[in-house]
Amino acid sequence: MKAHRQLPRFILATVFCAASLQAQPGIRPLPTERPVVEVSPTENNPFVGKPQLKGEALLEEAETEESRLRRLLMKLPIGGIVKTGETCVVMMGSLTLREGDQLPGLLQGQTERVRVVKLNEREMVFGFIERDGTSATRTQPRTINLTPEVRFLIPENAPAANASEPSNTLGGVIRQEPHAPAFR
Repeated sequence: MKAHRQLPRFILATVFCAASLQAQPGIRPLPTERPVVEVSPTENNPFVGKPQLKGEALLEEAETEESRLRRLLMKLPIGGIVKTGETCVVMMGSLTLREGDQLPGLLQGQTERVRVVKLNEREMVFGFIERDGTSATRTQPRTINLTPEVRFLIPENAPAANASEPSNTLGGVIRQEPHAPAFR
């Protein structure tokens, strides 16, 4: 009940303060009365962006959804490939892809649609689907290389394969202790 009694007083006080602020001569100029300041081309204007240097075009790199998709498609690991007759199936990341398949959304809020245009044992080509349904103009090729590669090297002081007595260093080889149970 007290709040309802104080509300008219507050509104009345606000109106008087606003009227007294407008009546004060020190609060000038109003935006409509402010003079226009012209800056010549030779003067330094801090409100304008950086000027382009003569002979050099400033490059603005903007990351688009297509560039993020291209980078992601190149980073996904290829886990395997199965060839049955004329068709190939590739396991890429958590995706199982065949030629002609449309990829699910890989990015949050993705608007670009991507299709597998070409797929064989050596190469796969992704195409970005246009409005007319074609995907031949904007493509992203990716080679398929499933040859084994060395990820870890054993140190040079490791025992040789033809040595009769193994050395004390493990060198990447795990030896079984005599009291440990046998692995099967």
